[in-house]
Amino acid sequence: MKKRLFALIAALSVLLFAVPASAAVQAFNTEAVTLYEAPGYDSSRLMVVPDGSFLFVTKYTDTWAYVVYNTQETRVEGWVFLSLLRFPSTEQQTLGIVISEDVSLREEPSGLSRQLIVFDNGTLFTILGEQDDWYYISYADPDTGIAYQGYLRKSLVVVNPRSITVQYDSTPLLAYPEDDAPQIAALPAGYVLTVIAEYGDFYVVNYNQASGFLPRHLID
Repeated sequence: MKKRLFALIAALSVLLFAVPASAAVQAFNTEAVTLYEAPGYDSSRLMVVPDGSFLFVTKYTDTWAYVVYNTQETRVEGWVFLSLLRFPSTEQQTLGIVISEDVSLREEPSGLSRQLIVFDNGTLFTILGEQDDWYYISYADPDTGIAYQGYLRKSLVVVNPRSITVQYDSTPLLAYPEDDAPQIAALPAGYVLTVIAEYGDFYVVNYNQASGFLPRHLID
């Protein structure tokens, strides 16, 4: 269990804060936006993304987002001004993991429906919704479709990355989500961290280019 959590958290950190990502926070734009080569309006312009497009956000600064824009004709990665993006109304996404070999992503919720892609065991994806025994999911390219729940497992709830402030001195940052887990660090009051996911009673946070678990009752 602990080894699987370590692997999953490591994968999640790569997913959200490296480029490219296999599953990232999904956003859309309500007006045409310009993609830039670097985070700044004085940077080279790459293209204009039409309104109503879905973008996959893989990295943030305070005011800019690094996104992947993908269609059947083109794939472009670049920076867009963060305030021009809109995120799903839930303000969070659930990350899932494939727990069987040769799992099919299908066009409709039926084993007889057209097969879009086949997943390997351990593949990570974003759950967009569910219907009966099926999940509607999004994957890398991005591919979206339907997959049978029996071959998948919900794991971490991925939130739009946000900052939290440590309230107490010597707040423990733990290696895995158990109160008696090894302590990675003792954080001082006032220390600011980025939350990248939630796991039960714990926040998953970035710390010194790694990830750890922070008990929620010490923050909320």
